[in-house]
Amino acid sequence: MNVSYETARSLHRTTGRPAKRWTRETGEVAPIRLEDTDYKPDPNHGGWRTTYRLPAGVADEIAAL
Repeated sequence: MNVSYETARSLHRTTGRPAKRWTRETGEVAPIRLEDTDYKPDPNHGGWRTTYRLPAGVADEIAAL
């Protein structure tokens, strides 16, 4: 996505709440969500950081809208 950690964290929180509700109400995995891929130290910003990605095909679906 080529965005800052803070932006990704905000997107994760913003998409995480409706994704959790979607799963709770439908029993299915939310179609649009951020998935964590790694958790490692970040020497540029200090501390540990989680990296995220969209599930396969979701970015193309969003771009098509």
